[in-house]
Amino acid sequence: SRSERRAHVLHAEANALRYTTPVRAAGGIIASTHHPCIECVKLSAGYGIKNIYWRRELDWGVYDRGAIQHVARGAMVNLIRTDPKGASA
Repeated sequence: SRSERRAHVLHAEANALRYTTPVRAAGGIIASTHHPCIECVKLSAGYGIKNIYWRRELDWGVYDRGAIQHVARGAMVNLIRTDPKGASA
């Protein structure tokens, strides 16, 4: 099932952060196709990322948007949606 596949997938944010250190990433940004999940927000915050840019919504039947936003606010991580042309919406 789709939920079972998600459990075995490395998200793009986590994959990108594998190639850096918290010292090098601090204050940086992450750009992702989809709204970040709660674990990617926490991981990004741990690396000092302050802005996560995203374009497409997640499956909100699976993910809890309110919980993700709460964690992002608490970690002072901005979740910024971009339009299809790349300009901030």
